[in-house]
Amino acid sequence: MFSLVRPLLALNFASLGISARLEPCDKVPSWTLRNLNITTRDEVGSTGTASFDFTYNLTNQTESITCPLHSNYRCTITGTRSDNSTVIEFQIGLSMLYLSVVQVLSCGDSGSTTFVGSSELHVDCSTVPFGAQTCTADSMMLQGVADV
Repeated sequence: MFSLVRPLLALNFASLGISARLEPCDKVPSWTLRNLNITTRDEVGSTGTASFDFTYNLTNQTESITCPLHSNYRCTITGTRSDNSTVIEFQIGLSMLYLSVVQVLSCGDSGSTTFVGSSELHVDCSTVPFGAQTCTADSMMLQGVADV
């Protein structure tokens, strides 16, 4: 699913000229997701939420993020308090979390570079019959790769 979305989002942000503060361009970014908590219901009309701590490892900035789940299993965050170019997408299914991050870094006179990272992680889920499903995970790190 993310194979089509990532490049399109990366190209959109690159074409808009949106980029993070000046970062060392000789270092490749990575990101860490910690303390993931997802609560959802498999019921029409119900809503779910996801919350987690997200760290930009280049700058060691961490922020707590909460997002509503689309269709009770997907979340898309476009821009964060620390960096308006970051796009975080994930979806949960069958006790797996699939995560993708796109970030544009400014390289001064060299322009900007778009980095992409993706990974998957097993999550622990508990389901109450006819009730909420809660999924948790401790942490995962994604390594960025220059995309465009």
